[in-house]
Amino acid sequence: MEHVVWLIVALALFAGAALYTRGVMRTGKARGHGSPEPGSLDLYQLAFLAGGPARTADVALLGAWARGAVTIGADGRISPAGQDPSGDGYAQAVQSALPSGTVAGARTAIAEHPAVRAVHDRLFGLGLLNPASRPARLRGARVVLALAPLVAAAGLFVKPLAGSPTHHTALWVANLAVVLIGATGCAVLAYWLFSRFDKLREPLNDRSLFYLWNQVRDPGQLGHIAQAAPGGAQFGDTALFGTERIPDPTLRGVFQQASAVTAGRIVSDGWTEAQWIQSANSRGQLGAPSFADAQQAASQAAAQAQAVPPQAPPSAYPSGADGHGYPAQPTPGGQYYGGGAAAQPQPYLPPWEQYPDQQ
Repeated sequence: MEHVVWLIVALALFAGAALYTRGVMRTGKARGHGSPEPGSLDLYQLAFLAGGPARTADVALLGAWARGAVTIGADGRISPAGQDPSGDGYAQAVQSALPSGTVAGARTAIAEHPAVRAVHDRLFGLGLLNPASRPARLRGARVVLALAPLVAAAGLFVKPLAGSPTHHTALWVANLAVVLIGATGCAVLAYWLFSRFDKLREPLNDRSLFYLWNQVRDPGQLGHIAQAAPGGAQFGDTALFGTERIPDPTLRGVFQQASAVTAGRIVSDGWTEAQWIQSANSRGQLGAPSFADAQQAASQAAAQAQAVPPQAPPSAYPSGADGHGYPAQPTPGGQYYGGGAAAQPQPYLPPWEQYPDQQ
């Protein structure tokens, strides 16, 4: 009976590895929800979806500037200018970031504020964001799936636990079968696990891209969303397309410089600002024709080209002659080589009747 110990241990070992991996796989699955209704996200949430927490921080700073709560100098300095009439969570985030003294420092602090983190949580809850591509438990799953078969195989050589292949052949073969089946299962789980997380190479999924493109194609609704945000009337395009759409050229230069300074420092779930923007433009640059639009246009052009009948090229020979001074002769189908459209039909004669004097 003591030789059955390793059989039980091996079964428990593989079962534990499977349960642990199943829990990790759940963290790599986006929540399954339908796309939210157009216009259901506010300006800050739309900015987060299109550019990550850095974009939301930019819109919050610009909104505070438009409300007269802060002043932003051409040198990138930011300072309080008065009481903010908004008082919402984004306004509080801006006020808490003012001690940094610069737009670059303020946007970094705002991106880490709980109000902006709450935007991430809402979007993730709506199923618009992918989970982190490399969660902390993924490394643990890698170790568990690698060690479980090795430990189970090592136990086969401990005779008091697994028995002897010569004296306890049936039991030892059963242990070997459990090890082989368990090792195969671990390999399959490792493939499923890492193939799933390999697909999470960008923060946005198809639902979020569909939502963004609907907003791009409805500028009127984007204007209503911007009007609803205090101080955000001018910055609807900024939220969706980035700092290059800031109307004021001085502010535009300040925020673009701040974005360059903080590149790679503002991270959400492992995604940098550049990776977030690249993900938003993965179906074509927002505001420009998408890949689907370009493919549809190409298909329509090809269909139109097929609908137009091809025109015959002009004849290389003079009308009515085949290039050697002889009259054009018809083919059995009634077409004339070298004669063109102006050639007069000639009766078809066999060769021995065309030149009787040469016979």
